[in-house]
Amino acid sequence: MGSVQKFIRERQADRLGDRARDLKYSDRFAEAAALYTEQAEIALEDNELIAADDYEDAFEMWMKAGDFANALKSAEATLHCYTLGDWLKGENDYIDGLLKMVNSLHTADQVDEADQLLNKINDYLRTIDEKPITITVIGTEHRFPAKCPECGAAITYHGLKSETSCPYCNCVVQAID
Repeated sequence: MGSVQKFIRERQADRLGDRARDLKYSDRFAEAAALYTEQAEIALEDNELIAADDYEDAFEMWMKAGDFANALKSAEATLHCYTLGDWLKGENDYIDGLLKMVNSLHTADQVDEADQLLNKINDYLRTIDEKPITITVIGTEHRFPAKCPECGAAITYHGLKSETSCPYCNCVVQAID
């Protein structure tokens, strides 16, 4: 009975993947991402590496859709798949794929999300006695006005984000370059 259920899951996952690819090529990225996520959840029952690939596809689609919260969830799910085995031992392509996701988040100006993902990767690497990863982000640091345009409080943020919040009135302050 188990092999019949596995066959049914594989067929269902294949259909989801086909539909997701159609949506991807129709620039319907969020819908494609949702289907890749569903495909990954099915694959996870039988093969964590296939599930990780599907979550990576979902990550890419969420990024294209501009849904960074779901992109981060997909990246974290990818990491989880790799933690189900010894897939992150030593230098390998799986770590490289995770770091590409960190870089994609940084490039999209999602610095907090990128840092959160990198911290989770490093936390896991430490548990398996692997060295944590350090990433140097090369980018342009944005300049901000010296004072908040709403309340006049000093703006002290320096970094890669293109906007920040005033520490006093919480209004959004845009970079000036």
